[in-house]
Amino acid sequence: MNRSLIDSLPPPDGAGNFEEVRRLAAAGRKAVVLDDDPTGTQTVHGLDVLADWSVGALAAALADPRPCFYVLTNTRSLAAADAAALTGAIAANLSAAGRASGVDFSVISRGDSTLRGHFAEELGALEMGLCAPIDAKIVIPAFFEGGRYTIGDIHYVAQGDDLVPAAETEFARDRVFGYSHSDLPAWIEEKTGGAVPAGSVASVDIATLRGRDAAAAVRSRLLALPRGAFMVVNAAAYADLEAFTRGLLGAESSGRRYLVRSAASFVRVRAGLEARPPLTGPEISGPGAAGGLVVVGSYVGKTTSQLESLLGLPGVAAIELAVGRFAAPASGATRRAGLRRPRGTRWPPAGTRSSSRAGVRPARSAPPGTSRPAGSSLARLRPSSGACRCARDS
Repeated sequence: MNRSLIDSLPPPDGAGNFEEVRRLAAAGRKAVVLDDDPTGTQTVHGLDVLADWSVGALAAALADPRPCFYVLTNTRSLAAADAAALTGAIAANLSAAGRASGVDFSVISRGDSTLRGHFAEELGALEMGLCAPIDAKIVIPAFFEGGRYTIGDIHYVAQGDDLVPAAETEFARDRVFGYSHSDLPAWIEEKTGGAVPAGSVASVDIATLRGRDAAAAVRSRLLALPRGAFMVVNAAAYADLEAFTRGLLGAESSGRRYLVRSAASFVRVRAGLEARPPLTGPEISGPGAAGGLVVVGSYVGKTTSQLESLLGLPGVAAIELAVGRFAAPASGATRRAGLRRPRGTRWPPAGTRSSSRAGVRPARSAPPGTSRPAGSSLARLRPSSGACRCARDS
């Protein structure tokens, strides 16, 4: 389908919504984002990202005056049972941290904008671990920066000038997280094993989000949902998310509690953060630094084409990681054998300094006898829960 579908939508009319979202977010519950993959922070800035989910670390983050923080769970790299167990443990710690700090919060489960991940398992574990009644679960996979839109309850992925229903893309053929529906209510039924029938899933359409008194309409629909219901949010521009979030925060101010599963775009709006341009080279590397390391873990075709473009740049050398050997318990020599450069290359590249750039990548195919691609094992090399806490540049 051509992008003219977006052009055919009514024009957005979100004047004043974002300013009101910022006011409500500052006065309301703190947003806590459990991120199932390290890419979830790409729309935000100036926030903490925790890899320590102890009660003390979470209580300190809740007490911080900023409106939002992330916990990097990396659960997309785990088996479903392990992802649920970890998510539930973090939720229980978060609940204890809330009591200790006296700070109320709302949870966002940040997932993939192409609908991969442990959707049902993580939402279920969060609901149990938080020990608080959840009035409804809200699904918002739109990610405009990546060309992912939800229109008429169908989730689309932009490919060139076309909008392709997500179930018709390579992402839907994922060996772990594959699916067959682009219609989000049907996808929810599929991913919950039929526990949530598609016909029971509510939705907010774009006409409502771009109409008069959109926030009030959203608030009314949220307040009218039966306990435990699912709602899909259509969105094709940030103005849609701003109108919805204003209504969501209005419903929360009435005492309701919602659990959101979203892609990265919603988080920036919910946190009340202004957009900013991508970081420049000097901002990333700092003064005087010339080199860098780009680690590539994804195995999908889009990432492979991006990697090929990267390796075509001057002064970039490739180092391939044989993940199967590197991740398995082994001697240091075996681990070193898992790192290899393409034959005929040298490090540093001829004519460059030792500070030149390197691209580290897993093999672009699945190791023999495995159901997961090579990159999955790379993702499972996770830091311990107390490994680090880092702040993103603002």
